[in-house]
Amino acid sequence: MITCPRGIEDKIASNLYFILKSDLLDSLADCEISSYPGIIYAYTSKILPEVISFIRTKLASNKWYLGNFSKLIPLHKTTSLNEDEIIQAAWKLGSEINQDEKFKIQINNRGKKFNTLLLINKIASKINRRVDLEKPDKILVIEVLDNFCGISLLDDSLIIKKPV
Repeated sequence: MITCPRGIEDKIASNLYFILKSDLLDSLADCEISSYPGIIYAYTSKILPEVISFIRTKLASNKWYLGNFSKLIPLHKTTSLNEDEIIQAAWKLGSEINQDEKFKIQINNRGKKFNTLLLINKIASKINRRVDLEKPDKILVIEVLDNFCGISLLDDSLIIKKPV
């Protein structure tokens, strides 16, 4: 998922589509503009950490490589907008947090489909790890979107923000 300023979604989607198809040689890649302003979905058959590393390297030499984007957030799993499915998928990803790692849950609830605090409590109660809202080792990101929910377990190295 990539975020960008409103009104330039088509340009960013085109740039990302070209990068995935031409630079990363992903014949299965696709991009789609969401119904929410400034949100684009990208699909790739490539391994996410490799895609992130490639894009990060390109951005280091050319900060406009992707265009005027804001943030690129990889999504590891998608579910329907069913609360039980979301909790189950988040718990499964949360089980990958090491015993000595701290985590936090971040939910971007577009369209206000869920009670965010209640959803966080239900998920956190199933993950037996320390919570740290200030300096977590891992972030369980839940993006409630158009017709689905995207879920990721990330550290700062997997989130790409626009270079300054």
